[in-house]
Amino acid sequence: MTGSCAMFYFPPLRRLLEQYILLSTGKEVNLAEDSNACYKAVQENTYSIVKYFDLPSQSYHDKVLKPVFGVSDYWYRYEFAKSRGQIHWHQLSWREDRQPHEVLNQAREDECAAKLNQWVNENLAMTALHPAGSDEEGKPRKDLWPLPEGSADPIPNDQDPLIKMLMDIASTPDVILEDHLLLVNRVGLHSCSDYFLRTPCHPEQGLQPNERVCCMEFGSEFNPGKKLHSEPEIVNYHNGAPCLEMPRDHPRVIQHSSYQLQSWRANGDVSLILSNSSPDNPSTDDIIAIIECVCGYACKDSEPTAATADLFEDMVNAVDAADANQVTGKSICAKILIETVGRRDVSGPEASFELSGLALWRCSCHFTYLSMTGSRRLERDGDTALG
Repeated sequence: MTGSCAMFYFPPLRRLLEQYILLSTGKEVNLAEDSNACYKAVQENTYSIVKYFDLPSQSYHDKVLKPVFGVSDYWYRYEFAKSRGQIHWHQLSWREDRQPHEVLNQAREDECAAKLNQWVNENLAMTALHPAGSDEEGKPRKDLWPLPEGSADPIPNDQDPLIKMLMDIASTPDVILEDHLLLVNRVGLHSCSDYFLRTPCHPEQGLQPNERVCCMEFGSEFNPGKKLHSEPEIVNYHNGAPCLEMPRDHPRVIQHSSYQLQSWRANGDVSLILSNSSPDNPSTDDIIAIIECVCGYACKDSEPTAATADLFEDMVNAVDAADANQVTGKSICAKILIETVGRRDVSGPEASFELSGLALWRCSCHFTYLSMTGSRRLERDGDTALG
């Protein structure tokens, strides 16, 4: 599961920043109406942003994740987005009842996808269908889809679902469904930017020369989106991991849980870790795959932000046109290395986070750290132990 920071829209954060600006400068600002002032406040108060984000993240995992999703334990880590450098979290969790692992283990091979689809829909409110639903003829309500697939008007600012809290939403089914629809149209449709597009390592059938593919499995540069299908499928991602593809009527809807989307109210998604081994005797391959997943996030290399990319571009563009014929790719690389060697690109939010001393990761389990210093080696009947 992932959760991003909608820092421009969180109502409590807006109020906090408005009060801080008033106390520190004596100026009254309305960040909901003044987008420039809101942007400036977010850029100049990165500590408040990350500190605020950490508090509801902790509360969300204890007060929502455990009771709503039936989670017994979890582990999550904060990261900072490549482009904006803003904070978000990635989380791994598991249930004490070992579901949906038990469902897969008990189902026949030909019914695994259907059984799993039913379980996640009933227990986690997961779906890949657009909440607009279908008309009387069974056709998707594209009049409620935004452009380019549909014809719905843009969401007015005063109806933006991101500026509302879950407690502001009436508890009637129609209002909850409308809120789900607005949130999907707002943050639940994937858009392939350059960040998600990658050049495949090996030629792939159906791609044009130099065409890039989406690392989130949403098609390719010239053919974006996922294929539509009415039945659930278990397929393999590009990394070989099996995953559930639920029925889909919109090419760009992110497979999600309406529980998470409507409670967290920002970008996010939920994925299942599937296994073919018995819950009573999990395979070492499955265990190793999970360890690699966690360690990959915990030890992920830092990526440059957009500011660094702009810096590199400025270096190249700063070359005197008169000397352009003398400049080679090697000399440009050498200049960039001279300027950046020994440095690490750190965004404002990440710097504030590190200086604040906040925990980079959190876990529901408690660990006791033991030191081997001062221990003695004991040997008995040929077996070595520590004492």
